[in-house]
Amino acid sequence: VIGGTNASPGEFPWQLSQQRQSGSWSHSCGASLLSSTSALSASHCVDGVLPNNIRVIAGLWQQSDTSGTQTANVDSYTMHENYGAGTASYSNDIAILHLATSISLGGNIQAAVLPANNNNDYAGTTCVISGWGRTDGTNNLPDILQKSSIPVITTAQCTAAMVGVGGANIWDNHICVQDPAGNTGACNGDSGGPLNCPDGGTRVVGVTSWVVSSGLGTCLPDYPSVYTRVSAYLGWIGDNSR
Repeated sequence: VIGGTNASPGEFPWQLSQQRQSGSWSHSCGASLLSSTSALSASHCVDGVLPNNIRVIAGLWQQSDTSGTQTANVDSYTMHENYGAGTASYSNDIAILHLATSISLGGNIQAAVLPANNNNDYAGTTCVISGWGRTDGTNNLPDILQKSSIPVITTAQCTAAMVGVGGANIWDNHICVQDPAGNTGACNGDSGGPLNCPDGGTRVVGVTSWVVSSGLGTCLPDYPSVYTRVSAYLGWIGDNSR
């Protein structure tokens, strides 16, 4: 998260750190806990990665302190069958992680509440993005979970804001947030994690998908951050989680 602040411990109890093994384990993406055995993430976070090289940590606040957390390996995952790999728009960028062991819910570990239906586009609602993604132009990741409050914009506003960005296609099954001041947004390492919106309690209405970055790889928060719209996939999530 660019321009964010430290979250409080337990503030987003469904937030997971999705980690990849390459020699040692390290944070690669976010995810949201759906149940004791399933998690919601982005297809681009798992595309081409062997399941036994993926794990999630629940109840985590600080990457360097795993006390009170639970770790589950990923047994398998389900990518969306129409995931548009290789396109800049990352269409249908959603996936379910199937956990090899159950995570016990309680305290700072809770299942996400999803939107009830696809009737609310959340445009104009100030929501909260969260993640351990990059906070600046370096590849350094923060130790403490970051958050930022950013308004949701309409699909039309998001499309207009992306004019001039090559290959940036915005669909109705995207949901975008944009900081009017251009100071805060998602970045690499936030992918797969939640867009948290107030809606009779907090609901996870988006899965972090992509952002605009410079040729040098610096995330550009003056452009919208683009999320997969969870409400467009409620049936798919129900069919593929356990």
